Amino acid sequence: MALSIQDYLYKDIFLKIYNIANSAGDRVYVVGEFIRDYYLSRKSDRIEIVVEGDAIEFGRKVGMNIKTNVSYFKNQGVATINYQGDEIVFSGAKRRIINTGGGKPTYAPGRIQDDLLLRDFTINALAISLNSSDYGEMIDISKGLEDISKGIIRTPIQPEEVFRSNPLMMLRAIRLATQLSTYDRKFQIDPDCKDAIRKYADKVDSIPKERVSEELNKILLCNVPRPGIKLLDECGILQRIIPALAATKGVETVDGIAHADSFPHSLLVLDNVAKLEARQFADTTNSLGIKQGEPNLWLRWAALLHEIGKPQTKRFVRGKGWTFNGYDVVGAKMIPNVFSSLKLPMNEKMKYVQKLISLQNRPKMLMDEDTSESAFRRLLFDAGDDTMDLILLCQANVT
Repeated sequence: MALSIQDYLYKDIFLKIYNIANSAGDRVYVVGEFIRDYYLSRKSDRIEIVVEGDAIEFGRKVGMNIKTNVSYFKNQGVATINYQGDEIVFSGAKRRIINTGGGKPTYAPGRIQDDLLLRDFTINALAISLNSSDYGEMIDISKGLEDISKGIIRTPIQPEEVFRSNPLMMLRAIRLATQLSTYDRKFQIDPDCKDAIRKYADKVDSIPKERVSEELNKILLCNVPRPGIKLLDECGILQRIIPALAATKGVETVDGIAHADSFPHSLLVLDNVAKLEARQFADTTNSLGIKQGEPNLWLRWAALLHEIGKPQTKRFVRGKGWTFNGYDVVGAKMIPNVFSSLKLPMNEKMKYVQKLISLQNRPKMLMDEDTSESAFRRLLFDAGDDTMDLILLCQANVT
């Protein structure tokens, strides 16, 4: 028989927090992702506790009780502990102070209802009481449970207000819609939120590049990453963060002859890589130390960017049609600029992506019956420990 959310509240850590809160007279709540992931049948090892009061002091009391170290972040008013494989995060309930003069919003201590309105999305704006007077009672002031059931990403307050003050939430909305979707349940961004993302798409320029690439990496590591990249494009964000990929969109026609659209093809190859990875069981590792069968972020980057050299090499030859000679080599040379612009690592991971893109057509060229044995040896030498990844990329490219 499946456990209910209330059954989970009788885990050891929740009872300890309950007893400490009861003794100290603090009001505390478990909030956000832990609750959401329960209803989505997702594993969660992060538990956020919101305290109506001093969260650092409360976290210190819990740490003393369970005899473990506590990490403090005084500027943020946050304390964290690790307990039995879970990360427990303590933060103080806060409310937003209306700033009539404009500028960045300011905050003050508040109640749990105030704090829930400051959450990114309604599916995370859920709280359960850990207090003696109403232990286990759900607080859902934004219909978050309903949005979980319907698969909707929606902000608790007007989306324009959220995205204007914190543009990172636009990327997070797209990432969550991709990450939380399964074959049985699809998450979609609420139409008003999507319109607001389009309206403020230019504000992604103000987000630190490291945070942008962090969200991109999470999208690429989803089981089905293609919808996330499509959403970035539909919302006007893709051309601002990966212009080289956005440039592959579209079809040109000359003399009634059109070439294929590289953009949807690249997204399909990306999804194919994710599927093929899941079917691998070999116990070999590539040059980055990643085992076959494990999600390989850098192979997925290679899949996404494998045709970025085509716009620069596109030529129409009468009597022959469209050619893209050398797009693999040109694309590989573009990778350092792409990685640098996103503050992605400029080390062996970048070189690995370059290698796969530059070699992507070599296996196909070797299919000729007249190919010499030395040509095979040269490819094996050039690909090295990444030969199997190159073959997987070539398999994924058969669309």
